[in-house]
Formats: sequence, structure tokens, C-alpha cells
Amino acid sequence: MAEIPVIDVTDKNWEEKVEKNSTPVFVMFYSPTCRHCIQMQPYVQELAGQFSDTITFVKLNIVTYSWLAERYGVMATPTFQFFCGGKPVQTRGWCSVSCNA
Repeated sequence: MAEIPVIDVTDKNWEEKVEKNSTPVFVMFYSPTCRHCIQMQPYVQELAGQFSDTITFVKLNIVTYSWLAERYGVMATPTFQFFCGGKPVQTRGWCSVSCNA
């Protein structure tokens, strides 16, 4: 199975890739220094490979784009949100405090 990349989104392409996407979108909010994010990345990549025909997989660096994370209530990393029709419909976070230690 070919590996499908998880798209790195920014504040410039967030609207296009997430809010205006016609397919459901899986978003991983992450921090580059978060060990849990690093551990989860291969699993997210595997899911992207399995479901890329029906779901778009993206990741957002909350250190660089913190205002987007705040907008969606992200308080810890990694946090996973599922968007349909540009709106978050499901959220799962790793822990209740920042995992950047």
C-alpha cells in the first residue's frame, strides 16, 4: 500500500484544506516537541494510507499556529478532531495538561 502523506496545514491553507473541504477531515493538533505526538505520528500516517479515499488527513503545529488551536479549544497535544462540513464533530485529546515536557 502506498503511503499517503498527512498534509501539514497552516493558517494560509486551513480554510481550504479543513473548513471548505468536501470530504471529512481528520486533524492532528501537535507540538514538535511532544513525545506523544511523535509516537502517534506513524499510526496517523497508517490511517491516512488506509482511508485516504474517503477522509483527508492533516496536522497542525500548535506552536506556530496557536490561535487556530485556541479557536478549536485545543488544550493539550496531541489532540485529534474530526471535521465534517467544516465544523468539528468529534474531539479526542491525549491528556488534560500540556504534554510538551
